[in-house]
Amino acid sequence: SMLDERNMNSVVDSFLLGSDVVWNYEICGQDAGHFFFLDYVDGNKKKIAFASSLGSGLDDAPDEYKRIAAAFLRDFDYLSVREKSALDALQDRFHVSTDHVLDPVLLVPIDVFDQIAVKGERNTDIPYFMSYVLGPNENKKAVQDYLEVALCLSPVTYKNPNDDMGIYRKVGYNVAQDVDIEDWVRCIRDCSFFLGDSFH
Repeated sequence: SMLDERNMNSVVDSFLLGSDVVWNYEICGQDAGHFFFLDYVDGNKKKIAFASSLGSGLDDAPDEYKRIAAAFLRDFDYLSVREKSALDALQDRFHVSTDHVLDPVLLVPIDVFDQIAVKGERNTDIPYFMSYVLGPNENKKAVQDYLEVALCLSPVTYKNPNDDMGIYRKVGYNVAQDVDIEDWVRCIRDCSFFLGDSFH
């Protein structure tokens, strides 16, 4: 049978927390509590955070949530973050030492991405530029429109998979829909120019 996270303590010696905005209260904490602070891990187990991120931070979190989060952070055996701002915030606000490391997506050899891209079915024979937009707004759309003219290339725009199409349509984006990860990686690999507001 499947083990829930608390029962994992009976079969796992070390727990590794990955990257992304796992310590952002609005994105993860409101719904997941202190799960991403490894609140379910027994004290005798090794707890490691690699390239974890506060994103925009814990500023909007209730004081009690921050107090508990700080205690869990001090219980980690090793902490590393992907942004300098997180390094400073964890030191200044929570008095924990961290290392500043590269996000693991940037540590992967290029051939790994090529193996993913080759499975993509998107036809990339016609030159284009790729636009990957997590936070659509009129200024970003104006940059894309300028590049379309300046580069003489049509954009292929991918959106944040967590956002609905409404905000993109409102700003005027023509967004590719139902994109597989293989097509997304292939489109990045084969584009003539890449415009993005996020590195992952």
